[in-house]
Amino acid sequence: MKLVINKAALESNIQQASLLTSCQNISLMMKSFYDYLSKEAGLNMINCNMFGNTKKLCVGNTINYVINEESEGYEGSYITNMEALSRCKTDIVYIPVNFHDDREGINSDYITLARKASMDKSVYLSITSGCINDRGPTMLELENFCSYIQKTYGFIQGISLGGSYYLQFRKLPEFVYEIRIGEYMLFGTIPYCDTPELNGFNALEVELEVVETYRERQHILVRGGYANLDAKYCYLLSGGALEYVDSSSEYTIYKDRFSIYKTGSKIRLIPNYKSLVKLQYVEREYK
Repeated sequence: MKLVINKAALESNIQQASLLTSCQNISLMMKSFYDYLSKEAGLNMINCNMFGNTKKLCVGNTINYVINEESEGYEGSYITNMEALSRCKTDIVYIPVNFHDDREGINSDYITLARKASMDKSVYLSITSGCINDRGPTMLELENFCSYIQKTYGFIQGISLGGSYYLQFRKLPEFVYEIRIGEYMLFGTIPYCDTPELNGFNALEVELEVVETYRERQHILVRGGYANLDAKYCYLLSGGALEYVDSSSEYTIYKDRFSIYKTGSKIRLIPNYKSLVKLQYVEREYK
């Protein structure tokens, strides 16, 4: 099996994201399980001049997104308490704020933490609402929050929004410093968005090979099981009315109703986001 990566689709999605939003900064969320794209797909070479606009593009592997972790070699850190701040050696600090989503953001004391950090660092508040659930702020709530922070706490540089969810709103408050995108860059999709015309292109496909057929029960066996991806939650691109049946650690079984596939045939699917954690270890092909 192998992961096929479309570099043109990645670049197109980044360009489209920059055109969808009024925000002047686009940050690419290079999570540890797909940060190989930064160099291998040339994302670290992309700049705003390629897009013919004035937006700033940042390959986000300069920010350590792991909460309260030592960040040697990074420009920025995510901090949630004073003890972690005392150990922080980066010049930029992001403080995650809980805005309805009950994820890693803190509910209180973020202003106290931000004030302390601003003594020798640039400080941004980070909002994660909308990434894995639909409990994000309304636009009015976001505008009011930005206005309040900007007017009341001058030591805070701006708001960092994650993730691709916020691309659907187009016009964002000026105090929003950046949008961090991951899903849109990889799959061209916006979570919890009912406007398909805003979508970009899928840039990732998984190719699996049929290793055996079982005509009597209309099954095919493909190489690649739950050790490599969560096939049950991936989107099948191959035709023939294939239907997922089950997976072992090494193989996946599909029902082939019309007996189209034979040994050596290829099955193509779009991986779900969580499968990327496992797929970082498989063969990669760029096109």
